[in-house]
Amino acid sequence: APAGDITPTTLRHLITEHHVTALWLTAGLFALITEEDPGCLRAVREVWTGGDTVSPTAVARLHATCPDLTIVNGYGPTETTTFATTHTATTRPGPLPIGRPLDNMHAYILDTSLRPVPVGSIGELYLTGAGLARGYYDRPALTAERFTACPFDAPGTRMYRTGDLARWNHHGEIEYAGRADQQVKLRGFRIELTEIEAALTTHPSVAQAAAIVREDTPGDKSLIAYLVPTGALDTAALRTHLTATLPAYMIPSAIITLDALPLTVNGKLDRRALPAPELTTTTTTGRDAQTPQQEVLATLFAEVLALPRVGIDDDFFDLGGHSLLATRLLSRIRTTLGEELALRDLFEAPTVAGLAQRLGAGAELGDKFAELMPLRREGALAPLFCVHAGYGVGLGYSRLLPYLPDRPLYALQARSLTRTEELPDTVEQMAADYVTLIREVQPSGPYHLLGHSFGGLVVHAIASHLQGLGEEVAVLAILDAYPYATYTVKGTERDEQETLAVFLEMFQVERPSPQGTPLTREQVLQSLVDGSFSSFSAEDLAAMGGAWERHVTMMRDFEPAHFRGDVLFFTATRQRGEGTPPASAWAPHVEGRIIDRHLDATHHGLMDPGPLAEIAQAITAFTKGES
Repeated sequence: APAGDITPTTLRHLITEHHVTALWLTAGLFALITEEDPGCLRAVREVWTGGDTVSPTAVARLHATCPDLTIVNGYGPTETTTFATTHTATTRPGPLPIGRPLDNMHAYILDTSLRPVPVGSIGELYLTGAGLARGYYDRPALTAERFTACPFDAPGTRMYRTGDLARWNHHGEIEYAGRADQQVKLRGFRIELTEIEAALTTHPSVAQAAAIVREDTPGDKSLIAYLVPTGALDTAALRTHLTATLPAYMIPSAIITLDALPLTVNGKLDRRALPAPELTTTTTTGRDAQTPQQEVLATLFAEVLALPRVGIDDDFFDLGGHSLLATRLLSRIRTTLGEELALRDLFEAPTVAGLAQRLGAGAELGDKFAELMPLRREGALAPLFCVHAGYGVGLGYSRLLPYLPDRPLYALQARSLTRTEELPDTVEQMAADYVTLIREVQPSGPYHLLGHSFGGLVVHAIASHLQGLGEEVAVLAILDAYPYATYTVKGTERDEQETLAVFLEMFQVERPSPQGTPLTREQVLQSLVDGSFSSFSAEDLAAMGGAWERHVTMMRDFEPAHFRGDVLFFTATRQRGEGTPPASAWAPHVEGRIIDRHLDATHHGLMDPGPLAEIAQAITAFTKGES
């Protein structure tokens, strides 16, 4: 493989480009691939994995996606020249064995007196055979300690003491049972905990330190450091120190300070008494995103960490992040923002605010007004295409990412934000343009569509257009949008003052003049530039205003076509304007059910994280036929 981090995207490309039929993945990368894009292995005949405990769940997930794929769990320390035992995985329940010895290799599970243990009993695993190394270069004492005479073979035969605990099962296979010493395996890497402790204690702020691997959640191992500080401790500075001293995979996921390390009655470190880290599940003190770039990064942090929210000052590692999750985060950033970052960048700048600065001024969401913006490209489920509201920007749909795992997500944005020529004059023309873009990503159905406000009209038109092409639309979700004719009948068309007030409401910016005093475009633009969306320039905001005016005109002239199928509708129940129609206003244009779900939110508040979580849950249930 080429240099750099391997992600599902790069792996899929490598497999296709080189016609790969067999490959080896470390256990951590194997688990990551099966979670994010198991389909990328469909063209492969055989996958070997190992280097750490392989998750039976990951094996089952891959078998479900690629039933004809052979999956082999390979075990062997470096001292046995890569492999010593193998097991071809099946769907049999229980832990995944490391299997039987290869040809010309032998395995023994022995007690402390070098006697074989009975089947089912745990002992230490010893290996011998043709693959055994001669020893450690220029380290005779360590060689004598680990490479010992084998009492079960011809004189002069040596065996290697692996330090791994194991047992024979009743199928004649070896099952791994952990380490016999303080050396641990974590995500495919062999780690000496004493090295981490030594690196910690070389920092002037640390008096004592201990490091352990915890598995408080089954299958989720984390490297945790405990220390007694000499005084005030700057955790960020300590992480920088560790980054300069240790490889990335040996940087602790969490650093916990204690008044004293717990000891046994014999005065030795009591590792069992070290407390579990209190990983935060919600954050209440971190600032909210100040720019669109920070908002997308905060959403990606929350998605990877499986948290509902992450503030821009919250530390990725203090929230439970580790090197494998860091790799996943960098993959998400690469996919969403098109920016390459190294693990070192995240270790040195582990917050949204810090990482946004690390991306640099030239990385403001790439082309933030791209007509088709990929928010997540990979996933086993069907893509969800989301159409912008009246002001033309679809970046806010990134807030759906944590709630729609394993689903590609795309935002469609108004062409008028960046161009003045070849603009659609009608909703139908816009829908036809968007269908072309959608089919470049997904050539055929079934299609999944979502639209908020003006975007609700557009996705209805897209769905009708796709059906006219003979395509299937599986999900048509509309967020609080209604055929515009129901407004014009009641004479409630918006004037410029109401439009300006709506802009302030959408971006949650205070009114720059007292209530009752007319607003000016200049006032509103300046308030927005100075407010929480300051990364949008005055020109950007003016383009959004122009898009709004175009779309209002297009709404007035739009007469919805006929859609054959069910519509998943979301009604915003808070602060509904007088004369706002109900979901049934769509009945003349829908041949199917209108499933109306009421949400306690304002029209624009539907795009806040809380309501979007409910919307995502309803879409997931709808796709499973649970509506």
